[in-house]
Parts: sequence; structure tokens; C-alpha cells
Amino acid sequence: MTESPAQPQDAIKNLYLFFAQLFLKEVDAPLLERIRSGELRAPLEEAGMDLKFLEGDAQAALDGLAVEYSALFVQPGSFPPFQSVAQGGRYLTPDADQVELFYQKYGFEYRKEYPKLFPDHLGLELWFIASLIEAEQKAKAANRTQDEGVYAAARAEFLKKHVAAWAPKYFETAARMTKHPFYLPMIEFAAAFIDSEIERANV
Repeated sequence: MTESPAQPQDAIKNLYLFFAQLFLKEVDAPLLERIRSGELRAPLEEAGMDLKFLEGDAQAALDGLAVEYSALFVQPGSFPPFQSVAQGGRYLTPDADQVELFYQKYGFEYRKEYPKLFPDHLGLELWFIASLIEAEQKAKAANRTQDEGVYAAARAEFLKKHVAAWAPKYFETAARMTKHPFYLPMIEFAAAFIDSEIERANV
């Protein structure tokens, strides 16, 4: 069967959403099931991940993942995934304001789900890019060529001004902070994906 032109965009969008979820919150039971035996297992194993440690008792796996998530991203001494912290050493630098302006311009609403989260969280930035891809797809389906170009340009601009400016180095640091059999290869996978996206956008 001939592959639809929409399929590669769908795959890219879904990867952004997947990585966004991983950084935004602990792995929950539905995501664990998708990783263990659902549609995510094959592509993750193809990327080099050994998922055997997730087999067995689901709650034990979730507890172990929660402990490592907190150690990496939340508790004192961790490396919170915020652009302001990574670049300026503190929360809510002007970069966060610029990110929020992007969100407002393109109608990205995250506060209903994450009301207390600062806008320059890595997960939110990746989720925002996924929303731009979705808007671009909808514009293309409706033959709104000009709008399609607007969303594609916004995606490249956001990658250049924000994600490319801090995420690659953040991934390097986060990878050094963990030896966990899930989070280490996952961070490396995310880093390779974002590097390819930056290269694709010529930024």
C-alpha cells in the first residue's frame, strides 16, 4: 500500500507528543501499557531500548519510574526541564515570557491541564510544536495553503529561538544524571529526534 503523505507528519507529531508526556509527568498506567505491549514497544526496541525491566508487576515498574522521574526532574538537586533554568539558572527569565507570547499567538492552551507550570517547560515546548504540526495538517487538508505556510514557519522559528537554544545541552546533562534503563535511552532517543528536527528546519 502506498504511504499517505500525511503519515510522516503524523509520526513526527506523535513523537513530539510522546516526549512531551515523558517530561511533563511520571509514566502512568496507560502509557506503561502502550510501552510494554502496545504500539510503542516495537519502535522503542528498534531504537535500541531494552524494555525487559518493565515486565512483571506493573505497579512495581510504575513506582520505580516515579522515583527516577522525581530524582531527575523534580526534587532538590535535580535538573528541572525549564528553558529559563537551563539558560539563566533561575525560573521565569525573559525567555519564558517569549515562549508564552508564542503560545498566545497560535492559540496554544495548556493551563487547564497544567495550571501551575511555567510556560518554558520542555514538555510544553514539545507539545506546542505538535500543536503547530496538527494546525499545519488541518490547513493542508482544507487547502488553506497560506495558513499551512504560516504554521510551518512558526514551527521552524520556535525551534530556532527556543528548543535549539537549550534542549540539546539539556539532554546531554540529563543523560549524565541517570543510569536508569528507561530514562537514559529515552533521553538519548529524544536528543537524537530533536537534533534531526533542528537539522530538518535548517536552524
